[in-house]
Amino acid sequence: MAVDVEKSFEEVVTAMEKLTEAFQQRVRELQKLTGDDDHIKSLMQGAAAMKDSSGIYLAWARHFMSKLSETAGLEEDEGAGISEA
Repeated sequence: MAVDVEKSFEEVVTAMEKLTEAFQQRVRELQKLTGDDDHIKSLMQGAAAMKDSSGIYLAWARHFMSKLSETAGLEEDEGAGISEA
C-alpha cells in the first residue's frame, strides 16, 4: 500500500486520540469546577459518542485501506481509458 496512505491514516489516528483525550480531560476539569451534573453528564455522553464515532470512522478507513492493498502492484497503463479521436 502507498506509504502516503498509511502515513495519513496514522496521522488521523493520532489526531483523533489527542482530540478525544483533550475533550475528556476538559470534561473532567469542568466536573471539578461545576455542580451542574446534568451538563457534565451530557458532555461525558458527547465525549463517548465522539470516541465511538472515531472508532467507526477508523474501522471504515481500515476496511478501505485493505481494499487498496488488494490492488497493490496494479499499475494503470499510460493512456489507459483515454480514447483518441
